Amino acid sequence: MLRAGLLLLPLLACSDPAPVDAPEGGDGVDWSCDADASLSSGSELLSNTVWNAGEAGGSEQCIAILDDEPQRTGFAWRWRWPWPGRVPTPESHPGIVFGWQPWRSASTTKQLPRRVGDLERLRVSYRAFVQAEGVYNLAFDLWLTDEERVSPERVTKEVMVWVLNSGMEPAARWLGTVRIDDRRYDLYASERRHLGQGRALDWQAFTFVAETPQTEGDIALEEILGHLIERGFVSDDEWLASVQLGTEIAGGSGGAQVRDYRVDVTLGGG
Repeated sequence: MLRAGLLLLPLLACSDPAPVDAPEGGDGVDWSCDADASLSSGSELLSNTVWNAGEAGGSEQCIAILDDEPQRTGFAWRWRWPWPGRVPTPESHPGIVFGWQPWRSASTTKQLPRRVGDLERLRVSYRAFVQAEGVYNLAFDLWLTDEERVSPERVTKEVMVWVLNSGMEPAARWLGTVRIDDRRYDLYASERRHLGQGRALDWQAFTFVAETPQTEGDIALEEILGHLIERGFVSDDEWLASVQLGTEIAGGSGGAQVRDYRVDVTLGGG
């Protein structure tokens, strides 16, 4: 069963992250640039996920699997979105999917979905490199549902952890600053609505914004979920459908790559 201590702290300003090297083209990298492109690698699926390409002339977004190092597959994506004057809300979300994302037909792994109360450990290790300008983030995205069979209609919660941020602002109310696993986050909550297939789908969204960039190491997502359980926002009986690490993009250009990516799911007594 997941549990985490609660500590509310004063709000502190977060400094802008400094960009670092990211992949360019060439050197045998095979980029896929279709709006709905997806590439499989083991238990992960790299998804392009473009929502509003038609509104941006001269736009481009591409994904690639990097296998230039023996036994060490990497993931890369790059983008160019000229959206001058737009409100800084996400218009695309390329990233690495592990599990059953609600808008897909199946899971990438037998390890997910899992009942939240049965998770003892949910840790992700990674090295991320981002070089970009404009408005974007690098974030983990967790989808929770009310049953093991996953679909958009079954979504109950979306939990995001922004580990890098350039100009994005959560469209949500601020709940305070919390310390989890010796890291500080500003926590936000909101109600989301998705209009699809002639009906509205509603769920709660929680966003943890890291006060300092976390571009490598490991992140204890079981502690993130445990914090929400402790405060009564998430139930042990909900199901974790998927984990994604990706970039929400509202405008600008740049690229990212992720190396040494591993999701560790360990079950315990619920």
